[in-house]
Formats: sequence, structure tokens, C-alpha cells
Amino acid sequence: KRYGLSKKTILYVGRIHESKGLGYVTRAIKGLDCALLIVGADAGFKGELEDIIKNLGIDKQVIFAGKLNDKDLVRAYFSADAFVLFSEWEGFGIVIVEAMATGLPIIVSDRGSLPFLIKNKKNGLVVGFGNVKKLHSAIEEILSNKDLRNKISRLNKENAKQYRRDKVGKKIENVYNEAIKKFRK
Repeated sequence: KRYGLSKKTILYVGRIHESKGLGYVTRAIKGLDCALLIVGADAGFKGELEDIIKNLGIDKQVIFAGKLNDKDLVRAYFSADAFVLFSEWEGFGIVIVEAMATGLPIIVSDRGSLPFLIKNKKNGLVVGFGNVKKLHSAIEEILSNKDLRNKISRLNKENAKQYRRDKVGKKIENVYNEAIKKFRK
């Protein structure tokens, strides 16, 4: 169920690239009784990340699952206790919506679109990019505070509904219709 882990698990889904903040995330989990499950393909940073993990002495806490098929990806989301995306910059971040839909509490950096998708202490926690100490505290808070996890989980499941294809498609259609009206004037 938990990739052979019996401890609480933080999930990351995306490319293994330096800009995704995984170096900070690995430093932040040091000293915490949790695992980090990294799902995604190497984008040129895995070797360096493995060196960081080895130097921190947390090799037993970090699992590289590689790129997963859809069924196994869903299983990874449902086997985790929280989700982290600590990017230096992020566009929309579809993985945030996927994590919301599965009810995961989410921890993100304060960069790009992330603080617009995640509201601090409401549907997740927002931490200043690069701040390992605060990221450590945020992970610890999410993992130790069951009431907060449950509150965020309920809200995220509800929030994810606004990103359903039919709703997003309708919004896009309305934007186009408004643009056409303005163009015809």
C-alpha cells in the first residue's frame, strides 16, 4: 500500500529537476519520522539529489518511484499523507488539483501560481521558497495535526470540483464569447 513504508509519507509528483525544490524538501524531512515518495522522471537532477540524500543520511526515507502509469499514480496519491510542491516557479500545476481531488493536505512554495491555488492554513500550507526550517515545521505540522489534515482534506476535495472539465470548459467558452462580443462592437 505504501511502497513498503509503515511511516507517514509525503508525496511529490513531477519532473526531478533542481527548480522543483526537491533539494530543499529532502533537507526539510531530515529529523522527521516520515518518508518522501518521489514520482516522476529524471530531468537532469536525480544524481545530484541522490548525493544530497546520501550526505544527509536519509536514504532510507526517500523512495524514487520513477514515472508511473495512471493506475499506480492514483495509488501513490491515495497512499500518501500529504503532498509537497516546493517549486522555484510553477505555472498552473495540475498535480495540485490531482492532490486536492484525493483529499491530500498540500504544502507549496510561495512562487508562481502556487499561492493562488493553495491558501495558507485553509487548503494547505504556503512556505517561502528556500526556507528549509519553515518547510520542516510545515511538514511536521501537517503530519502531526490530524484535525488540520482532516479539515484541509475535506476542503481540498470540495475545491477540486471547480476544476472538473465540464466547469472549466464552460468558463473558457464564456471567455471566448465575451471576446467575440467585444470584437464585433
